[in-house]
Amino acid sequence: MLREVKTIMRFLLALVLAVSWLWSASAEERVLPSTISIDGITYEDVQWDNVTKTTVTLRHKTGVATIPLSKLPTELQQHFGFDPQKMEQARQSVKAEQRQKAVPTIVEAPASTTKTEVRITGAFGVALGASLSRLNVIGKKTTSYDPNKAYEYQFQFQPSQPSQLIEEYYVWVTPKTKKVYCIEGVGKWDAGLDDTVKNQRKALFELLSKRYGHVTERKPSGFWDSLFSSDDQEIKIDKRRIVVGSAGGIFKGDSGRSVSLIRMQVKYLDDDLETLFAKENEELESEQKRREEKDQADEVKRKFNPSGF
Repeated sequence: MLREVKTIMRFLLALVLAVSWLWSASAEERVLPSTISIDGITYEDVQWDNVTKTTVTLRHKTGVATIPLSKLPTELQQHFGFDPQKMEQARQSVKAEQRQKAVPTIVEAPASTTKTEVRITGAFGVALGASLSRLNVIGKKTTSYDPNKAYEYQFQFQPSQPSQLIEEYYVWVTPKTKKVYCIEGVGKWDAGLDDTVKNQRKALFELLSKRYGHVTERKPSGFWDSLFSSDDQEIKIDKRRIVVGSAGGIFKGDSGRSVSLIRMQVKYLDDDLETLFAKENEELESEQKRREEKDQADEVKRKFNPSGF
């Protein structure tokens, strides 16, 4: 008799667990919709996939998308255990720690500093005016619109004094003498969903302002101004400048959708060497034109040589 009672009790317990599991599964199906609209984009046939502290991955009718939890309706945020207020507090704490630890190392450069004089000399272990042959060059800088195409006088290098916030390092050189007239450091690409890049730029410029002073209002002048955004900030001492800004681009994501990305950039420039770049480039173009004219004249002589008649 006792054995039969135990058997019945085990059966009832299993039945209760099964019913509870079915109830929770059906509840989850009710909570997680198969169609959802976020920022004007409607996702259909949604399957809810990987969840992190800040994002959730959706597999939908046309591909895959990673959505910030902050963009979801309140009930879905609660379902995934996302608390916007706590997350914002944690994010601000991390940013404050990054500003204290990472940003001060971003411009460890061979700058010349005395009690009476501060000069802009370069960055990341490279001096403005240095010869390209003195750098640890990795290769030419490729264009953002075609990775198979490279700029003629722009090179990527491995720095002797790297920074924690900089991912890639570039120099621009004069065409003939190969002197460095621009040094550039760019940060990691960011989706721009928060103020990460903006805060990096602000912290960096505050650091540079304290070190160099001489903050100026940017006035368009020269080739580089066509590449700088209106939000860029500048420090100018004599004929050398530091410009802190950001660069953006539109790329194809894994799902085939266009994705807008942004990253911080800092440039060190020498106005005199930039002028030399323009002069040498013009000289090369003139030399090329003379060679082409000579080749054409030689071709004419070869075709109409009087001895051939």
